[in-house]
Amino acid sequence: MTTPASPDPAMIMASRWLSSISGNEAKAQQGVAAKKSSTKPTLPTLPVELWLEIVQYATFVPDILEPDIYHQTARLDPYWSNGHYSPMLDALCTKRALALVCKTWWGLCTPILYQSIILTSTRCSELLAVTLIKSRDQSSASDGTSNPSLGSFTVRLDIRDQRWRSDRSNALHSIIGCLPNLSVLTSPSIGWAPSREFECFMDHVLSVSLPLRVIDWRRAMRPQDLEQLLKNSPHLQMLRCFDIPLSHPATSTGEVLTASPVGDTSVMSNITTLDIYNSFDHQGFCSHFTFPLLRELSCNLGIQTTTAAIAQELFFKRYGHNLTSLHLQHYVSSPSNETRDLLWIQEHCPGLRNLSISLTGWNQMPVDPINIPAIVVLGLRCAIDGLGIRQYAPLFGFLKSLNETSSTLRAVQFLDPANVSNMCSFEGGRKLLKDFIKLSRFRLEDHAGRSLEVYL
Repeated sequence: MTTPASPDPAMIMASRWLSSISGNEAKAQQGVAAKKSSTKPTLPTLPVELWLEIVQYATFVPDILEPDIYHQTARLDPYWSNGHYSPMLDALCTKRALALVCKTWWGLCTPILYQSIILTSTRCSELLAVTLIKSRDQSSASDGTSNPSLGSFTVRLDIRDQRWRSDRSNALHSIIGCLPNLSVLTSPSIGWAPSREFECFMDHVLSVSLPLRVIDWRRAMRPQDLEQLLKNSPHLQMLRCFDIPLSHPATSTGEVLTASPVGDTSVMSNITTLDIYNSFDHQGFCSHFTFPLLRELSCNLGIQTTTAAIAQELFFKRYGHNLTSLHLQHYVSSPSNETRDLLWIQEHCPGLRNLSISLTGWNQMPVDPINIPAIVVLGLRCAIDGLGIRQYAPLFGFLKSLNETSSTLRAVQFLDPANVSNMCSFEGGRKLLKDFIKLSRFRLEDHAGRSLEVYL
């Protein structure tokens, strides 16, 4: 016997919100409808829950909210959030238009309108802060159930404006203080050093405890800021950040010499997905944090120093056996690098099923496919567009060797749509693709999992 699914809290809150304002409107509509001629069509009378489903379907963007966002981690790559930005803006415009149809539709669409917020300017932040504070105060004056605050509907916040000013930091502080159910926080701007205004904003954020489960924060932080953010988010499952800075000295084996609050081993205990750019350069990385539930990792294995090599090897020894998905960022192949990296993966990641590699050019493919681990799906991405047939020859040479040596591989997925478009844009590329598909034991797929045969 299956257990019935628990009701969606957002649906319950939206229903309460609508029922609190729709009584008089429904009576008015009934009166108007009674006066109209019977020959004129009227809008169907549908339950609130059905209207909510219709609006949700019309404005749906996949993989941006819980639990759908976790589906995206099946193919880790550095661009998994950027592709949603344009559809999210389009959906927001649709929600806004629906909310302006009439009072009933305003009540119906308002919870969905505030479900996901995108901040693109200081002015936008200031206006939103005023609206949320007013709504929160009105809700507090009532019982809070029949008149929930607008901020209580928000579960995702995207901060897109990269200009960090003190007045904007104050507005963001007010906004975040009005979002008690926020679970997804993103800020895609990449930065090496935090500014004074950004640090001021972080001070505001850290004063609030949020039920965050997903953080996509590609901006450098002070060590104490990131640590406190993680401590304030005990249920965090997905973390993507530029760096996890450490302030501890460490020995040549990566062990900590002195103890301090930064790097509490409990703050990473629930993370299942980690996307990090730079932290393997720190010797004490593995000693400061534990990842007992880690299953998916995106990292840069470019080794610059002996200490970084020690930190990387220690991490894979401790947590590689749990990994099911691994993405290698900015991969540069050479006989020495490839043997070291891929043998590490083979030795320490026996349960790995998905491996993806981002390359500068197709000539950076691993030189010896026999070292590829026994995976099921291999993802590939090339940063350079507009390549000709000479540049694609190394790719298909690699795929041919992989076809002969791998017994477990079921699919090779091209993660960047531009790579597929370029490959199929000239006759030589289409011929290479067509000839390989005839002999291949595994599928060639685009980023959405469709067979590349549809492009021929």
